[in-house]
Amino acid sequence: MYSVAALALVSIAVISGTELEWNIGTLSLLGVLGILVPGYAANSVMLLRTRGRSKPLKGWQEMLAYTLAALGGAAAAAFI
Repeated sequence: MYSVAALALVSIAVISGTELEWNIGTLSLLGVLGILVPGYAANSVMLLRTRGRSKPLKGWQEMLAYTLAALGGAAAAAFI
C-alpha cells in the first residue's frame, strides 16, 4: 500500500512539474501526507473488510484499497 501511495505521489509531482525545496520540512510533509496517511487508510479498509482475520479479499475490495492509497498519494502532491 505504501509503495502505491509513494508511486502516485512521485508521478503526479513529476507530471505537474512541481519544483521541490529539498529540506526536512518538505520531506516530512511528503512522507506523512503522501505515504503514511494513504497507506494507513488503505490498510484500514483491508482490515475492516476482513474483520482482522486472515481471509483473502475479493478483487473489488483489494482494488478499493489500492485506489484509496493511490488517490491519497496523488492528492498529497497538491500540498507541496
